[in-house]
Amino acid sequence: YPDARISHPGYNTLLRTILGQQVSVASAASVWTKLEAELGADFTPACLLARDFDTLRACGLSRQKQGYARIGIADAPQRAGQLRLAQRQRIQIAAQFFRRQPHCHFPHLALRGQLS
Repeated sequence: YPDARISHPGYNTLLRTILGQQVSVASAASVWTKLEAELGADFTPACLLARDFDTLRACGLSRQKQGYARIGIADAPQRAGQLRLAQRQRIQIAAQFFRRQPHCHFPHLALRGQLS
């Protein structure tokens, strides 16, 4: 199995995920490079919100992806706590299963260090 790919939590990871949907890796990387050129390497959600549709379109963001990016910004503060709680609950359920089923091995599930 390949190593787990760990991304930092936050808006930029959410945006990279949105950009990567239904396009090649090279296309997503190209759009990201254009965004960084327009917004700066360490841009914040406020930087993206300050740009108009045409500017973001020139970077490669479709109308649909711009909508998702803006919705992600608006929803992030309210949903962040809920998402962390839901993730923690899923991890706890998986940990309970593995404790009851010690003979089961699922190497593709990375639970290391997440059970505290």
